[in-house]
Amino acid sequence: MKPGAVHAGARTGNHGTARVRAAAAVIAVAAVAAAALGTMPASFAQTAHAEEGPDIAISMGKPVYQYCDMLSYVISVSEVTGQAATSYIIDEDGKSSQAIPISIDVQETEIRAPFPFERAIFPAGTYTISVEYSGGRASADFELADSEITCLPSQLRQITAAWLSGTFHGGFLIDSIKKSVDSSVIDVPFEIERDTIYRIVIPEWVKTAAYWWVTGEISDDAMAGMLDYLLESGTIYVQAGDGSGVGGTSDGGQSWPGGSET
Repeated sequence: MKPGAVHAGARTGNHGTARVRAAAAVIAVAAVAAAALGTMPASFAQTAHAEEGPDIAISMGKPVYQYCDMLSYVISVSEVTGQAATSYIIDEDGKSSQAIPISIDVQETEIRAPFPFERAIFPAGTYTISVEYSGGRASADFELADSEITCLPSQLRQITAAWLSGTFHGGFLIDSIKKSVDSSVIDVPFEIERDTIYRIVIPEWVKTAAYWWVTGEISDDAMAGMLDYLLESGTIYVQAGDGSGVGGTSDGGQSWPGGSET
């Protein structure tokens, strides 16, 4: 697994078409579609048995994943020994993730990743799930396919939630987008500095759509398209400085990430 700074991959296709779709998302943002992660049919499962120790089988949720999907698989064991299993994700170059401990209390244990696949962390290709348990070992492969699906960074959802709760000024949300999302997906057309971050203006009504995105009611693609459109059209903008204390005491004492209070 290749670590790296998290950012969304570039959107392919005609950017003008994306803007039309973005405008439609603003007008009809109430039309939401949530995708449910369900159990895949047995025909999509891959299995591999341990060479020694208790019999182990790994059944993948599906053979091919895309960005924004969350990895899922089932570990089946012939005997519950009371020991924990150890799982690894191994890429095509043989590079492995850190050991992931898994408690085995029943003969079938379902594993679901807490975060979706992101391009900066997982390049497209073949990966192997390797499981060690009580002296036995098993492995199963899956493919991660590249696609045109927009997948926003997980950290952006957390920052958006903090903005909605009033913990962060909206400027920090736009700053995070500029730093972590490819400009072909969401283009922030202005520079953000310490003295301008608190002058970024986001209309209050955007919070409704942001809440729907945080709760999974609208897709990453719809959220990205809407924000890209609002930034390009100037609906989200940097207010001119007027010496009224914006970014000073009016910030509620919030701190610049990694720095002192502004």
